[in-house]
Amino acid sequence: MLHVRSDAASVVCKGLIYCLGGNTGEEGHCSVEAIDPKVLMGDEQSEGGIGWFEVASMKHVRSGLACEVINDLIYAVGGSNNGVQLNSIER
Repeated sequence: MLHVRSDAASVVCKGLIYCLGGNTGEEGHCSVEAIDPKVLMGDEQSEGGIGWFEVASMKHVRSGLACEVINDLIYAVGGSNNGVQLNSIER
């Protein structure tokens, strides 16, 4: 991955694996990154060699969140923002 993460969420949408939010132990992430699983299986070569790429970030830092896919849209639910519990959802 492009960023060190713990307490992140992951989901598969439109054939890509997405990793959302999480934290480094010092700061939280609002970033989202994705990879095509074919790269992980060695079926294709990726630019830069690692295969992960950034996509649009979430509006809020979220760690310990849940996520789901509904109608090809990814929803990030709850979690915490640097220790403050969130009661919101975003896509």
